[in-house]
Amino acid sequence: MSRLREKLGHTLALSQSIGLPAALSLVARRALGVSRPVTVRCGAHRLTVRPCDSDPFVLAQIFTAREYDAHPFWMTRLNAVASEVAGAGGVPVIIDAGANVGYSALCLAEHFPDAVILAVEPDPACVQLIERNCAHHPRIRPVHAALWSHGDGVDLSAGDEGSWANRVSGRGATPSVTLETLLDGIAGAVPFIVKLDIEGAESEVCQASPEAIASFACIMIEPHDWMLPGSGGLAPLYDAVAGKKMDTLIRDETLMLFDCSMSEARSAMPSSRILAPSVTSENTRRPTISSSLILRGVMPWSLRCFSIISSTALDGMASRLPGW
Repeated sequence: MSRLREKLGHTLALSQSIGLPAALSLVARRALGVSRPVTVRCGAHRLTVRPCDSDPFVLAQIFTAREYDAHPFWMTRLNAVASEVAGAGGVPVIIDAGANVGYSALCLAEHFPDAVILAVEPDPACVQLIERNCAHHPRIRPVHAALWSHGDGVDLSAGDEGSWANRVSGRGATPSVTLETLLDGIAGAVPFIVKLDIEGAESEVCQASPEAIASFACIMIEPHDWMLPGSGGLAPLYDAVAGKKMDTLIRDETLMLFDCSMSEARSAMPSSRILAPSVTSENTRRPTISSSLILRGVMPWSLRCFSIISSTALDGMASRLPGW
């Protein structure tokens, strides 16, 4: 009965985003082992989905559970920050590390139309799908690389539970890139949001690039201490932002941190002078912005009415069930 409930729950979760017929088709294809990618309509998007990979779970997590959504009040504030950066001649940059097949980049592009999104992904098959899914979004730039502590290449290990569980380590043939290199590659880049869903590599990245991490107004990170117990995976992040006044919340699997100094600046400064001035020092090479725009851990109002069975489905996705 519990297995049937899970299957029904997954179907209902998917149907919230792509409609019941398409959801049933994906469930059937997965059950039959039909791995050929299919195209589904999801709002304004046409998405390529691999039925037998983790794509259906990621789709429901982002477009049904709205992993990177916030209460409209706070989304408005974040967009104001991005608009002010763009209006001052800067480029608000979102780094989507662990972009998988591009669904998260599409979601972030919807939320923040003034930002440029770097969709960073080490798996070449996923990068091809990012290119396909995001082909009509010039502000989304696929980057075939793993976000890491150096640019010398890493070893990519395939996950047993689909591409969303792929991991990188050490050195190898898969391209790698640092936060600093990504930001330096965009003229006028202003760190805006960094999203880290990189299966344990967040510790390596934060330890290697503490100033770059701390320069972002918003940090979205999925902890993996459950996977690597005793590693203190977020310790380098806490060190990087130590001494900064941060607002923190947990939304589903994601920990979100927001720099409070921007709201203080917005309160103290004239409306025509919102951006923080450029700061040049030994450790700061570009203008930075910050924000106290606290993304409340609240789903859109329609999702508050989710049935118990759909909640069970999303819990199942969080546990990364290998199959339906």
